[in-house]
Amino acid sequence: MKGRKEVFWTGLFAFYICIIVSFTILPIRVPGEIPYGFEYNLNVLNLLKAFTNRAALISYCENILLFMPVTIFGHLGNVHMVKSLKGSVLISFVMSIGIELIQGLEAILCIAEDMTPIMDVNDVICNTIGGAIGYMLVCFCADQHKNADFDNFHSL
Repeated sequence: MKGRKEVFWTGLFAFYICIIVSFTILPIRVPGEIPYGFEYNLNVLNLLKAFTNRAALISYCENILLFMPVTIFGHLGNVHMVKSLKGSVLISFVMSIGIELIQGLEAILCIAEDMTPIMDVNDVICNTIGGAIGYMLVCFCADQHKNADFDNFHSL
């Protein structure tokens, strides 16, 4: 049976997933309104824009920061999918692909409220990196507390 702190962190994990959905997929509008258009980016080399374009750098950092709490809260909530680096990367990747596919579907069906929904492979890459960094932060914090292992990390 889960303790109170573990239930809290698991609830926070679920709540944060809902926040990600609300910011990336919702709101959707009623079909039949005037379509706004659709854009997609499958060029990974656009990641290099971060070195020359401040707006691109901010966008990539936002995507990285968006997924860091997923693995942190998931780990603290004892969600088994994020208990390893491989699992954290996989869950971040799958969630990000799902978000991008749904955004593309919303744009194709003209149900997105955004002016121009964009499917971007760079979002997938940055979100996955964010999930991995979140896992590494949990590992780093656990290593900083010599007598704490992952099971005792909830009390920190």
